[in-house]
Amino acid sequence: MRQFDAKLPAWMLVFIAVPVSVCLFSAVWALLQAPAQYALLPVAVLVLYLIVIRLLTYPLGYRIAAAELVICSGVYRNRVNLRRIVHVGPAKSLLPSAAPLSFDRLRLEYRGSGKNRALTLYPTDADAFLQALAAADPGLTRAIGGVYRVTA
Repeated sequence: MRQFDAKLPAWMLVFIAVPVSVCLFSAVWALLQAPAQYALLPVAVLVLYLIVIRLLTYPLGYRIAAAELVICSGVYRNRVNLRRIVHVGPAKSLLPSAAPLSFDRLRLEYRGSGKNRALTLYPTDADAFLQALAAADPGLTRAIGGVYRVTA
């Protein structure tokens, strides 16, 4: 089994730091200016926010096991059988995708429950990820444009 980390972009750190800073500032201000019970709300919001961020972003990565690719994003797990993968290669959109806001990403195309599906992946080492994917399934081959299925 091979493990690959996903990229965590700088903008996501801002997305986390700004609300944390606002909540901490509000709590300190409430402690200095008002009765102590007014500081409970910003602290509660901060704790709830940090719990949600933790649940959505840790662990963040990909595992290539014997017969499947496991995509981990916090409590969310998506499993893709390696035999269903049709193509993995650079995403061709001109716009950066939502999370993370990056042009350096891979598009995974696979057959799933009657129709073709696609996922966007963000491994830190895309080349090693593609090599490991091709090595894990004999029906996949590594080429210049990514990894392709050569057998049905």
